[in-house]
Amino acid sequence: MMSRFLERCSCVTKLNEAQAFFKHTIQLHTQAHDAFGEANDVQKLGEVQLQQNKLDEAQVSFKKALTLYQQAHSVLGEANSNQSLGCLYLQQDNLQEAELCLNHALHLYQKFQTPLRQATDLGLLPSLPVCKQLSLT
Repeated sequence: MMSRFLERCSCVTKLNEAQAFFKHTIQLHTQAHDAFGEANDVQKLGEVQLQQNKLDEAQVSFKKALTLYQQAHSVLGEANSNQSLGCLYLQQDNLQEAELCLNHALHLYQKFQTPLRQATDLGLLPSLPVCKQLSLT
């Protein structure tokens, strides 16, 4: 029992350290006017925030990363941010936004020709009608 508690504390500490690290690297990329590097770090920060169950903060990070990837003309980065947002919206039961983001990610992955990512999104999309049915009952 105590072992699990210590593991959890260690995990929380590592997530907090990761969050601080990415906030620092984001500042460095901002100062260097490196939109792509900043986007990568903001995306990673969102993933850390998601692990911390800070869904609102993760959403802000993913949206910011999406904007930065668009500025950097990174189709793959844009697709990844849309996929992350889609998964986040699924967790929040925001099914309309989830469907929009996942479909957009799928379109971008097809454009970029990444079959593995396409398969991931195609695997997520069929669950949306079931989720919508459950939310109506």
